[in-house]
Amino acid sequence: MRIISAVVGSTFVAMILSACTGGFKPLKKSPFAMSSSSNFELINTGHPKLFTDQQALAAGKDPTAYNNMITQADLDLGKVIYPGYAGWDYRNALEFYARAYRITKTKDPLRADFYSKKALGLMRVLYLDNMYGGPESAELVGVGNGNTRQFNLSMPPLNPTQVQIYKADVQTVSFVYSSATPNKLSEFFRIVKISNSPNGNADYPVSNVDYQYRHNTLGNYVLVWKPGLPHPAEGATYYVSYTNSQTTVQTNTTYTITNSALNFNSAPSSTEAIYARYVSLNYEQSGNKMGGLNAIQPDGPGYPARVFMVGLAYGYDLLWDHPNFPAHLKKSYYTLLNQELDWYAANAYCANCPTNNYYTRGYLLPALYTALATADENPRAQELKALAKTLILATQAALKNLEGGSTQDGQYAGGSAADILGTFVLWRDLCGEDLITSLAWFNNLIPTTIHQVKPDQNTFYDGGDWSTLPASISTPKSIAQVFINLFPDHVMSSYARQFLVNLGESVVGPVKDYKRDFSVSYLAQTTGPLIARSDWDANAVWWSLAATTIFDSHQHRDQGHITLNRGTDYLIVNSGGYGLTETLPYHNTLGFDDGGVNSVYPPGQGYWAAAGSVGIQKFDDESDYTYAEADFTATYKAAHTNMGNSVVRARRSTVYLRPEILIVHDQALTATANVKKIFNINFGGPPVQNGNKFVIDKGSSRLFMSSLVPANPMPVLANITYDGISATNYQVSSTGTVADSFLHVFQATALSQANMSTHQYIKSLDGNAEGAELSVNGKSWVVLFAIQADQLQSPVSYVTSYLGAHRDVISDLQPLRDYRVEVKVGGVTTSSFVKKATDSGAISFSYTISESANIIVTGI
Repeated sequence: MRIISAVVGSTFVAMILSACTGGFKPLKKSPFAMSSSSNFELINTGHPKLFTDQQALAAGKDPTAYNNMITQADLDLGKVIYPGYAGWDYRNALEFYARAYRITKTKDPLRADFYSKKALGLMRVLYLDNMYGGPESAELVGVGNGNTRQFNLSMPPLNPTQVQIYKADVQTVSFVYSSATPNKLSEFFRIVKISNSPNGNADYPVSNVDYQYRHNTLGNYVLVWKPGLPHPAEGATYYVSYTNSQTTVQTNTTYTITNSALNFNSAPSSTEAIYARYVSLNYEQSGNKMGGLNAIQPDGPGYPARVFMVGLAYGYDLLWDHPNFPAHLKKSYYTLLNQELDWYAANAYCANCPTNNYYTRGYLLPALYTALATADENPRAQELKALAKTLILATQAALKNLEGGSTQDGQYAGGSAADILGTFVLWRDLCGEDLITSLAWFNNLIPTTIHQVKPDQNTFYDGGDWSTLPASISTPKSIAQVFINLFPDHVMSSYARQFLVNLGESVVGPVKDYKRDFSVSYLAQTTGPLIARSDWDANAVWWSLAATTIFDSHQHRDQGHITLNRGTDYLIVNSGGYGLTETLPYHNTLGFDDGGVNSVYPPGQGYWAAAGSVGIQKFDDESDYTYAEADFTATYKAAHTNMGNSVVRARRSTVYLRPEILIVHDQALTATANVKKIFNINFGGPPVQNGNKFVIDKGSSRLFMSSLVPANPMPVLANITYDGISATNYQVSSTGTVADSFLHVFQATALSQANMSTHQYIKSLDGNAEGAELSVNGKSWVVLFAIQADQLQSPVSYVTSYLGAHRDVISDLQPLRDYRVEVKVGGVTTSSFVKKATDSGAISFSYTISESANIIVTGI
């Protein structure tokens, strides 16, 4: 499901466009036209543009790659290509054979002829077929009548013994004809016959009906009779016979094939339709001929545009000068591409979300590819070039707001990044305009990708949609490989190569050690996530914190969500598999249940928080600890302004004490006392409870959790199994007050550690701050948070009884303010010094005590 466009891995040269920064004059009445003042002309008007002759020549010089290519191409020549996921196998095969044709054109003309025929045949698939509607990649041969035994295939098969014959049950539905109201089927079935009587003859050619997958006003699967062609009388009943995708394979002992003639031993009945799947003498393959504009409309709507439009335009460019690609066929193809772009602009999902893979692959790439491929004959080529520039500039503008380098596109992140990078490289080489390398998103793409790889170097941060959890290493590998291919001399490519080397891949080019140069914590600005780890070793503790607004279709409503690994052991797990966007129980954050008074998805979050209102707004990273605070209050705001807000504050603060302690503090404030607050966590295994402490063992690791607030938890436990994840869901809830907090300490250790490190609850003397006092690895810590406030008022005073060397962290202070810290033992000041709060409003300081002490932190 992670497919990289053919644009990736290529360097597009010798193509310079004039007036790259100017506007373009569109034709009238286009839904995507932009007004402009100058034309956009190609200086290089030759073909191919998307895979140049220079590239083909270079590809042919690598004997290993060349031999691998022709071996694979020869092997698949006579095979039927199935659509695969969303049709990607169609597109991949077309692009592969089109490139193979260009590479072998002068080196091996005979092979080139075979490959070009295969590519031209696959172009017809993307032009004519739909991956829905009957058996995949099979043509309707006919419908039985109980008497006829011979039927004709539409093409002579390449190998009659490899033709696959199927029968499908014919079903019939009746309609009353009305010129004013078209009729509809319940699915996108293959229509095999239209009759005036039940089980009658075919009184009307199926071609008299325009069977629309998605009608603009009437919904899906609409029968529209074509004007001027025979149709039933007004008010007459007619009968539509169809088959679905359920077929029965026919053994070759029940029929014979001679040339194009299919002869059955026994005549098929009138309730049987016959289908054939095969490759012709010209390497064309059978298909359902239900495509055209219909092909890009399913799902989303518009998801298949990423395949059918891009692949067709790519093949058009590379086969442009082929003698079997005449002008009338070119016109048919570019006319369809124009129509598909019009439809996508007006109707498709994500036609206005520039960093989404559906936009990049389904709108931007088709517009750019079609403009370039059809520039010589398409009367709308200039208009499409204008559209392509509009779309790429929109993508650039959107990326400026994603400084951290993450797209939050789940399992599609690799494909999105690849196509974004490839498209901008193509534009650079066409126009001389570099629109990407100055962007923070671009420069942070490799760092954020590497940081999100877990210590096992086999799994990846799994926020958003993933078909299988935990997320696979394939996404970061593909991002690194694409980046290196397209920007081989960039400094980040050296780190990307070292990353691939560490994964056992062979690379060519300089390497740099990111483990030496990168920090052990990383915050992807704007989008998150925050990633922090103990070190870069294979057994490191690694954890994540998510908080951002929803801007992508594959994000989950999981703001405030944490996960935690120790080496290969996934200890606090994400249970939100593909499509499980709900906040609870799948994600490790807070829930608020107001019974639906103001919330749309109680106890979960909504989609409508304003940009910038949710995020990790505080972040400090020191060698021995990392502090962060995420505010996601806005995710619980009411969907409409005429509704009240049940949630006043939802805020999560975290302090990670290296190497193995994570302290999580939550502020939960509601408008009324009857709103339930829920702390939700998913353990990687069933926990064993001992008072307020819980422990799970997994692999070679042990995870301890101590509930300090509430001090006497009574959790509700439930099992969750989904997409490869098996977890135990833990929930504690509170009602009866408007202000609540939760405070938990986690410790991830080796399985051999019997007990959790010594710790206890601590509270400031004025009752406004709370936290944990700990003794870890010979050092004492105090970590304090505001219980319910934006900032703690000065002074903050507390008593610590943990002795020895101390390292204290006080959060929720006034940013960049100076604070005097006094250490008093027995009323006598033993130490006094000034610390400036960070821009996150935190201070950390060290001291040593041999008996209980009073610590006073006063703003100055």
